[in-house]
Formats: sequence, structure tokens, C-alpha cells
Amino acid sequence: MPAGNYQFIETKAPDNYQIDPGPIDFTVVAGQETPLELTQTNQYILGTVLLTKKDETTNKNLAGAVFELQDKDGNTIQENLITDEKGQIKVTKLPVGSYQFVEIKAPTHYELDATPIPFVIEKGQTQLLELTMTNKLKSGSVLLHKIDSKSKEGIQGAVFELQDRNGKVLQSSLITDHSGKIRINELTPGKYQLVETKAPLGYELDQTPIPFDIEMEQEEKIELQKTNTIIPGSVVLTKKDSKTNETLAGAEFELHDSQGILLERNLLTDETGKLVIKELDPGDYQLVEVKAPTGYEIDTEPIPFTIKKGQTETVKLEKANQVVKGSILLTKVDSETGKTLAGAVFELQDTNGKTIKADLVTDTFGRLAIADLEPGNYQLVETKAPSGYQIDQTPIVFEVTEKMATNTKIVKENDPETKAVRLEKKDTDTGELLVGAFFDLYDESDQLVIKNVSLNDDGILLISNLENGKYYLVETKAPAGYLVESTPIHFSITDESKIVSLIKYNTLNSSEEKETAEINGNHTYYPKTNSKRSDMLGILGSAMLFGILAVFFIKKK
Repeated sequence: MPAGNYQFIETKAPDNYQIDPGPIDFTVVAGQETPLELTQTNQYILGTVLLTKKDETTNKNLAGAVFELQDKDGNTIQENLITDEKGQIKVTKLPVGSYQFVEIKAPTHYELDATPIPFVIEKGQTQLLELTMTNKLKSGSVLLHKIDSKSKEGIQGAVFELQDRNGKVLQSSLITDHSGKIRINELTPGKYQLVETKAPLGYELDQTPIPFDIEMEQEEKIELQKTNTIIPGSVVLTKKDSKTNETLAGAEFELHDSQGILLERNLLTDETGKLVIKELDPGDYQLVEVKAPTGYEIDTEPIPFTIKKGQTETVKLEKANQVVKGSILLTKVDSETGKTLAGAVFELQDTNGKTIKADLVTDTFGRLAIADLEPGNYQLVETKAPSGYQIDQTPIVFEVTEKMATNTKIVKENDPETKAVRLEKKDTDTGELLVGAFFDLYDESDQLVIKNVSLNDDGILLISNLENGKYYLVETKAPAGYLVESTPIHFSITDESKIVSLIKYNTLNSSEEKETAEINGNHTYYPKTNSKRSDMLGILGSAMLFGILAVFFIKKK
């Protein structure tokens, strides 16, 4: 080239590179033998990306979203990139490489979506790279609590639909859990309603819509409450005669729960013998009779029954009553004092004198009660008078009628035995009553009046109907194991006398006691009573005997 000043001007860049319009100046010197070397660089073509932010549902452009531009490793390249009124962010002059947009702040009322949006700027890329990202409106939630209208407890198993206000179904088969609750989340702002499509078991269906609104920026969840009324059950009890099956009016009942807590009272069977109870919630119950129909025995045994959930049929019960049998209450009293008398013995007989029950004894209160008597005519005949009283064998006639609801009450008097002597025989040491002694009774002329009169099983001797005069008793035989007490026991019978009471003591026969001890081991037993006498008493008795003998011999000397 001739010497002079020159320049290169690029007219076309290499593929994927930007053209460099600036001239490349150079000079050729005269006589220059070495080639002149020039260097010129070209830049890759830079890319451009356009991000548009839209509403997920309506596709509306969203302004105000804030982003960062990061490289593929998350290093920030640009920050505080905000979508404009068109919902767009435009980034230019991006070299070839991998990038990502990351949302830092969502548009107002929308949920943040921080998921990175990756993109790549390729070599030679000349077209605008367009990206779209959607946001969801912040969602609300609703909690429905289904409860029993009475107990206020949660009810499981109610089925609902979620609808818009036009009745369009948005969600179906929403079922209340064990606590009676349904929770629905992710609800965008709008107007909704819940409609029950199936009631819980045993409850009435309520299809009244339950409206609610989800508002923008709603932070608190909406809580709704809906009650269901339980389907009530009923029971009918029929009261009958146990034999004839005739229905019985006038039986009175109480209704209790299974724990015996009173729920209702004054429940009466009607003229058809029926008792009907309605509006019963499911559960376990019992009916308890508190008053029987007239003329019948009360049966207080509880009658259990159950009302099941969803049960539409009436529970049917039957209960029979037995006709009241007759009863009699006889009271035996002293004819003079009115004092009640124990120990009188009677027979229950029919009117022909045939014995039905024997050995019926008045108790400590002088009473004799006989129950379960069939209708008919009866008589009571005294077979033994109370101790110290005259027997009265006049039959006591009475009648038992059908359905007799009350006791027949009879008072019978006994006259005391007059001019009698009563003797009790006791152990000298213990005071215990003794049996088995025999006596002869003499008058004041030493004439034998009664021979061999014995103590009864209670240790008492009773001689009645004595004329006025002086008498004495002589023991002819002592109780087994005791010494005979031969000293006469004197007493007098006068006009004022009724019963002369005497007490006489006997001393244990020490020689027989020793023999008994040898037979029975270390223990000595009282005759008849069979009670043990301690070894100490034996020792004391021996000591006393020794003392008496010592005194006797001293006096003799």
C-alpha cells in the first residue's frame, strides 16, 4: 500500500455479534516492510426480556409486584424491579447466559410466589424474550361447626356442598369430622354458601343455605355454626293383670335415665292400660313403677329400654302386675296394761279348723304378721299363751277379699295368770340361768301340793292358780353338776298377789367338776349351757374349800 493514512469500517458483523460502526484508523509508512497488525473486538448481541404479571383467575395485569434479577446461582444482578401499570418489567442488554426472576413482594391483595422464573439469553438472540407469571388473590378460609340443638355437642357425619350465591356447586361431599367440624381453605374473595345435603344419623336434614363472604385482605377465618335437631323416639308401655291379661289403668311411673337420674314423674297408664312417652332423645332409659293399680302389688323392678339414633318405630313394652294377696297383722297385748306380749303361739286355720300354718309366734313387739293369703275365710287359734298369761283359745275369725290393698289389723288381749309363783334358778358364781332342777311344793301344813315340778328350758319354774296361803318349795334334784340346795324357799299368796318372783342360787359340785375336767381335758363345762369354766375358777374353788376345812379342824381342836 502506498504510504498514507487509512481506516477500516465494519459493514457487517460476524454472526451473533454486534456491528462496530466506529472506524479503525491506521497509517502506512514509506519503506515499511513489516505488516501492520490491527485488532478489533466485537460484542455478542445483548438480549432483552419482558416479564408480565397477571391475576391467576381473571388474567388481569398486576402492577406493583417487586422482583430481583439473579444469575442462575442466585446472585443479584438487578433489584427493585417493579411491574408497571401494564404489569410489566422490561430488562435490556442482557449478555448471553442463564438468569432468573424472583418475586420479592406480591401485588396488593395477592399471595407472594417466590418460585424462581428461569430464562436463558442465547447467542444471536434478537427477538424479545417474553415471560408471564400469575399470582393468586390472598385466599380466605371458613370453619363450619355442626352441633346438636340441645346438648351443643359436635355432630359427625353431616354432608355439605360449597356453592356460589347462584347455587353453582364449587365443592361437594364435605363431611363434618368427629368434632362436628368442616374446614375449607384457599377460598378467593367472593360470596359463598354452604348447603347440607345429608343429615347426620338420627338427625333431621336442614337444607337452609348458610351464606358467608370472603373479603379482600381478610386475615381472620370465618367461623359458622349450624344446629341439627335430633329425630326423637317414643315408647309405649302396656300394663296388664298377670293372670287374666286384663289391661290396668292407674299405674304410676317415673322415667329415669340409665344411671337412675329422674327425668319425668307422674306418668299414669290410661283407661286402656297404656303409657305413651314421646320426644325421647336417643339413649338408655328405665321406667320405674312408684304406685300400682288399685288392688295390685307394686313391682319396683326397673323396666329398661333404648331409643336408638334414627329409630322411627315406637318401642313397645309390657309389664304385668299381680293381684294383691291378703295379709293380717295380729298384736297381742296385756288386757290390763296394754303392754305388747311376745311368745304367744297361734295356728292359722280354715273355717273348718284345718291347720294351714302352725307355730306362728308373736315377736318382741307382740306382733304376728301373715302375708300372701288367698281370698277366703280364716281363723287364728291361740295354742300357747305368753309366759305368765292365761291362754285364750277363742278363734279369731277374719276374711281376705280380692284386691284387698290393706292389712287386716287385729288386737288380741291376754289376761295375766293370777296367784302364781315364778322361780329363777341361777349359778352362784356367774348368775347364769340353770335348767334341770326339780321341786316339790308344800303348803304351810307341810302337805305336798305338787310333786316334781321342773324348770323349763329358760331356767324358769312357773306354778299358777295358787290359792291364798303360805307355801314353800323344796329342791329335790339339782341341775346336773350342781349341789342340791335343800333349804326350803318360803313365799305367800295373798289377794294382792299376782306373780311372786323368786331367785335361788346353786353351787357347782366341785367333785363332779373335777371328774368332768378329767374327761374334757383342761376345760370344765357348765351343765346345760355347755359354756367353759376357767381354770382360775377351779383354783379359787379349791382354795376356798381348803380354807373351810382348815377352819373346821381348828374349831374342832
